[in-house]
Amino acid sequence: MLFRHAGHLIVRRWPLYAIATLVAVAIQLGLLVAPGVPRGVAIVVGDVFAFAPLAAIVFGFGAADSVSEEVRSAAVWGRIAERIWAVVILEAVFSLVQIGIFLGAGTSEIAQNVGQLGALILLTLLAFAETHAIVAPDEKPARLLLDSVLASVRITTTRIGYGRAVGVVLVPFLIVQVVQDFSGSLLAAAVVLPAILTVPVAALTVVFYLDCLALAGSQQK
Repeated sequence: MLFRHAGHLIVRRWPLYAIATLVAVAIQLGLLVAPGVPRGVAIVVGDVFAFAPLAAIVFGFGAADSVSEEVRSAAVWGRIAERIWAVVILEAVFSLVQIGIFLGAGTSEIAQNVGQLGALILLTLLAFAETHAIVAPDEKPARLLLDSVLASVRITTTRIGYGRAVGVVLVPFLIVQVVQDFSGSLLAAAVVLPAILTVPVAALTVVFYLDCLALAGSQQK
C-alpha cells in the first residue's frame, strides 16, 4: 500500500521530477569535469548541492500530494525555498561524518568495515531528518536542524520506524556498492545511480515518514 502510494506520488509529478533530476545530473557532471576539482570532492559536493535539493523537492511535493485538501504549488515552493538550507546542511554533515569515519579507520579493512557499519547505523537513525526539515509545519528556523534530528530519532527508535529507515538507507547503499564493485565505474556510482534512485527513495521516505506520524498520532488517542 505504501509502495503503491509512493509510486502514485512520483507519477503525479513526473515531469517536475524528471526536469529536476536532469538539472541535478548536469550539476554533478559539471563538477566531475571541472578542472582542478578532485573527483571525491566533486561527488560529495554534487550529493549536497544537487541530489539533496532534488530529494527536498520530492519531500515537499510528496507531502503536499498526500493530504486530502489541495495545496498550491506556490506554497510548496515557498516552503522548500525557506527550508532547503537545512537539507543542504544535514546532507553536508552526513557526508563529513562518513568521510571522517573512513579517514579515521585508516587502512585496516576490519576498521573500515566497522566504521562503515557505524556510519550506516547513524544514517539510519537520521533517515527522516531531511524529510522533517521540509515537511514539518510551524518550525522556527533557529530550531529546525535540532528538531529535525530529534524527530528522526523519535521515529527510528520505534520498531516500525527503524525497519523502514533501514530500508531507505541500506537498500540504496547496497545497490550502489554492488554496482560499483561489479562495474568499477565512478560515473555509475556518482551520476547514474543517484539519478535513478533519488526520486523513488525520497518518495518512499516521505510516505514512510507521514505514515509513522499517523501511527504515532493514532496510538496517542
